[in-house]
Amino acid sequence: MNGRTISRVVLPNQYCRWFHTSSHSYDIGTCIVSLQSCAHSTNLSKGKELHCHLLKNGFFSSPLAITSLINMYSKCTLTDHALKVFNYPTHHDKNVFAYNAIIAGFVANGLSQDGFGVYRQMRHLGIVPDKFTFPCVIRACGDPAEVLEVKKIHGLLFKLGLELDVYVGSALVNTYLKFGLVLDAHEVFEELPVRDVVLWNAMINGYAQIGHFEEALGVFRRMGENGVVPCRYTVTGVCLYIL
Repeated sequence: MNGRTISRVVLPNQYCRWFHTSSHSYDIGTCIVSLQSCAHSTNLSKGKELHCHLLKNGFFSSPLAITSLINMYSKCTLTDHALKVFNYPTHHDKNVFAYNAIIAGFVANGLSQDGFGVYRQMRHLGIVPDKFTFPCVIRACGDPAEVLEVKKIHGLLFKLGLELDVYVGSALVNTYLKFGLVLDAHEVFEELPVRDVVLWNAMINGYAQIGHFEEALGVFRRMGENGVVPCRYTVTGVCLYIL
């Protein structure tokens, strides 16, 4: 994982020195809501205060608190901090939510290989991925040499009964088209019983990005015929055709 050690990174004892103490007494529920707000607004200072409060009050046993912390640090682009929370010594039994949070954080910060490395560790430990794991993991496969990995994931989706999930399907369509695997992308698209605007956008923009502008415009027309209202991301792919 590019020099990162997943199983041995721990949070230093003096970690709490980094934080400002708060005069307010928050319960665990308030901390979680506040952390989610900090993630949304990238309020790192407040997020650190809440981290210290969680440590001091023994709230680190809460999986949701851990996930919220990982998400907050990731949104603030501090993936090393997020990884330290993920690997805190008391978190021996990490659940799928913690794995999803750290994978999503790595991928969102352009550290796709690190995210995929966590996914591999997750699979090695027997933790079953869910429908929130796969979109990030699929998007982490950005190199054409990783086509085989995407195919393996696609096969696993059938085993787990997630092959018809629209969000997972959108990620597959996007990645297959990025690799130029038009037939694979088309097959996934046609098999999905529910097609939301995100899925249609994946097809339109995917075609446009590989220079298949006529196909992109054809999907756009079909989208309108199916009564799906386009959004600004839809227009991006269509504008590429016009330009």
